[in-house]
Amino acid sequence: MNRLSALREAIAARLGNIDDFTIYPRITDTANVPCAWVVPDRPLVDYQQVFRGAVGQWNFLVEIITNRIDIESAQDFLDEYIDPDGPFVTRLQDDTISDALSELTSNAVQVLAASRYGSYRVGGTTYLGIQLSLQLWA
Repeated sequence: MNRLSALREAIAARLGNIDDFTIYPRITDTANVPCAWVVPDRPLVDYQQVFRGAVGQWNFLVEIITNRIDIESAQDFLDEYIDPDGPFVTRLQDDTISDALSELTSNAVQVLAASRYGSYRVGGTTYLGIQLSLQLWA
């Protein structure tokens, strides 16, 4: 497995134990909400660091979406999950978790920001969602 795929799988695995949530390592055609998927961010990787044998910085987004049937409860749901003490941020930054991500990286994972809070369209359906930006070194 290439490094990019391995990192995506490891990020998804770290988040995979959030109750009542489906985590996908890649974008899907349909969504079983609430869910999240791991996508490359810009810039994905600095190849100059990697080619010099240094640990490379990789940038990813974790896109979280939920149903819009009740827009107020959908916002409450997202707000809870992206809180600094919520499950997404704490699990992504928790260096004590023993998993594939810690084996692939230098254990330096940072959640940088939450952005693009709003509508997301997947397979013809509109959902409420947000993106978490994260960096890791591998």
